[in-house]
Amino acid sequence: MSDGTARFVEAVLVCAALLACSGGVASCAPASGGADSEFMSLEEITPGMSGKARSVFSGSRPEEFDVEIVGVIRNWRPGGDLILGRASGEKIERLGIAAGMSGTPVYVDGRLVGAIAFTWPFAKEPMAGITPIRELLELGRRTGADNTGSGAGASRRRSDAAAGMTEIGTPIMVAGLHPEVVGLMRQKLAGYNMVVAQSGEGTTEDLDTLMAGGSLAAQFVTGDAVVSAIGTVTYVNGGRVLGFGHGLFSAGAVDVPMSGARIHAVLPSLASSMKLGSPTGVVGSITGDGEAGVAGDVGRRPDLVPVEVVVNRADQTAETRRFEVIRHRLFTPPLVAWTAASSALGAYGTVGEVTVGMNVSLGLRGEDGQEREVGFRHTFFSLSLASSLADVLAGVVDAVMNNQFEDACLAGVRCDLTLVPEQRTAVIEEVYVSEGEVRPGEEVTVSVRLRPYRGDCVTKRLRLRLPEGVCGERVEFKVCSAPEMAEWKREFTSRRPAPRNLTQLIDWIQTSGRGHVVECAACVDDREVTVRGETLPSPPESMSRVMGNTRRAGESSVSPVAVVSETSWETDYAVAGCRTVSVRLGQPKSRR
Repeated sequence: MSDGTARFVEAVLVCAALLACSGGVASCAPASGGADSEFMSLEEITPGMSGKARSVFSGSRPEEFDVEIVGVIRNWRPGGDLILGRASGEKIERLGIAAGMSGTPVYVDGRLVGAIAFTWPFAKEPMAGITPIRELLELGRRTGADNTGSGAGASRRRSDAAAGMTEIGTPIMVAGLHPEVVGLMRQKLAGYNMVVAQSGEGTTEDLDTLMAGGSLAAQFVTGDAVVSAIGTVTYVNGGRVLGFGHGLFSAGAVDVPMSGARIHAVLPSLASSMKLGSPTGVVGSITGDGEAGVAGDVGRRPDLVPVEVVVNRADQTAETRRFEVIRHRLFTPPLVAWTAASSALGAYGTVGEVTVGMNVSLGLRGEDGQEREVGFRHTFFSLSLASSLADVLAGVVDAVMNNQFEDACLAGVRCDLTLVPEQRTAVIEEVYVSEGEVRPGEEVTVSVRLRPYRGDCVTKRLRLRLPEGVCGERVEFKVCSAPEMAEWKREFTSRRPAPRNLTQLIDWIQTSGRGHVVECAACVDDREVTVRGETLPSPPESMSRVMGNTRRAGESSVSPVAVVSETSWETDYAVAGCRTVSVRLGQPKSRR
C-alpha cells in the first residue's frame, strides 16, 4: 500500500469513527423530537425569530454567534427562495460575514433553517442571505453516492447588481505554487467570486472537522502543491456531507477531493474579511456542485488526473514534481498548466528572456479501457515564462480533452521542460536553389540560411526529390517555420483542412507547435483534393472537375496549389520567417 493510500484509508477510518460516535449525524443542533422536526420549513419562519449559527474562526472547532431572522424572499431566482438574517456577536461585529463562511448552518429553536451563503459588501450591518435547507437536501438527493462526472458545465458567479447582494467569496488557499503563478490564478478565478491567497500545505491532523459548522475544503490540486477552496459544512448525515450554500462552479456532477480544514486566522477587511486556512487529509469526494451548494461522500476515492513535470536544467540535472488535479472540462487544462509553470519557475527562479522546449505526453483512455499516449513538442521564446507556458500547455490539454469528436478521457499528463535563460531565436534570412532548372524525378538541394539572434549565420542544405509525374511551368520552394508553414497550408492548400476526427486534430496540434522546425515544401500550380480531411495529391482531371463542381460543401475541397514534396530540419532555435524561391520546371529526361 502506497503512503498516499495509507493516509487516505487512515483519514476515512478516523472520520467514520467520529461520525459513528455522534450517532450518524454530526450536527451542532440538539435533537428535538425526531427526523421530521430536525429541519424548519420556510412556512414556519417569521421575522424576528432568534437563531444561532456556527462557524470556525480559529483552529477546527466551530463557535456560535447570533442570527435574527429578518424575512423570507420568495422566488428570488428561478426555483429558489432566500432567508434574510442579521448576524451579531463580538467576532461578527468586528469581522462581518467573511469569505469562507459559505455554508454556515443557522438554527432556530434547535432546528436547522439553512446555510449562510450571501452577503452585501460594505454593508453597515452584517446582513446575510441564507439558502433554505430544503434546497441543500434536494441537491443531496439528486447527487447520490454513485454519481460520477467531470464538470460538464460551469457558470460564472452572478450577483444582484441592483441590491448589491453577492455570494460570499470563496477563499482559494494555495501552497507550493510560485507567487507569479498565483497571480495568474487570481485573474482566472476572480470571475467565479474566488479569492486566491497563499497559505500552508495541508495536514492529516484535525480530521474531525467534518461536523456542522466545521470547515470544509474542496481540493483542486494535491501532491507537491495544494490548491483548496474553503467553506463551511452545513449538515452531515452518516457519510453524506452538505455545505457551502452556493455552488463552487455550479457544474453539476463533479469528483473533487473532500476534506476538512484548519483555520489559521480571519483577515479583517472593510470590503470582505477572509478566512486563511489549510486543508486536512482527504476523506472523500464532493460529487455534486449545484446552485444551492455542494454535496459529498465520506469514503469515496476521487478520480484525479496525475501530472508529472520534469524540468531539465542547463547543468544536466533535472527536478521532478508530481501532482494530481481534478477532472473538470474547464479547469483541468489551467490547473495542469499552472503546476507546470510553477515547477519551471521553482527550478529556475523568475527569469526574463527564456527559450522553452516543451515535450508533452498525454495519456488517453478509450471507452474500451485501453490507454494510448500522444506526444506534442513545442518550442517558443518568451519574456514572461509563467503566462506563456501556461497559455501554450493549457491550450494543448484543452484542445484534446474538450474535442468535439469523441470522449478523450485524460489518464495522465507528463511535461518535460528544457529552459534556456536566453533568447535563442533565429529568422530565416535567405533561401536559394543552385540549379536554374529542375526536372521531375530529380533530387533538388535547397540551401537555407538562418540568422540567430546576436549570433553567426547557420546554413543547412535540404534535399527533396520531385515526383516523376509532376508537371507545370515552375516549382516554388517555400521555406518556413513549422507553425507558419501550417498556417500557409491551411489558407492556400488542402494540406491543412479542418480536423474531422480526433486523430486529425492531434496531428493538427502536433504540426502547429514545432517552433524549432524549419519546413521546406515544393509546390506547383496543380489541383489538390481533400476528402474528409485526407489529401489526394495530383488527382485525375476528371476527379478534380467533379469535386470542384459539387453542390455539397464540407465533405471535400479543391486547392489550386499542390504540395508535391516536403522535408524538414530540426534546429536549436525558436524559428520565425518564411521565404519562397521559384525555379523553372524542365521536361523529364528521356529514358533509353
